[in-house]
Amino acid sequence: TGKPVCWFKSQVETSSTYGGWLSGALTGGLNFQVEHHLFPRMSSAYYPYIAPKVREICKKHGVRYAYYPWIWQNFISTFKYMHSVGVGANWTDELQPLSGKN
Repeated sequence: TGKPVCWFKSQVETSSTYGGWLSGALTGGLNFQVEHHLFPRMSSAYYPYIAPKVREICKKHGVRYAYYPWIWQNFISTFKYMHSVGVGANWTDELQPLSGKN
């Protein structure tokens, strides 16, 4: 659309975090996707410790932080998003599909 995009906001709002310590142990910390996208070189062992501060900063600045206590909730959210994109629910006046006409 030509509008400037905030890197921090886009990293947070296009990913999600799910589960707790068990999910972290089973995935090697990959369940903390928001923190991973913000700090990719940080050891995943620290993600559970920085997550509360990241959430606090997001709330302060009005950035949507997606957290799902269970992985199945994350799956449902993903499928709902894929459906809304597929039917064009997020199209704006500036971004419309091509009509196929010249």
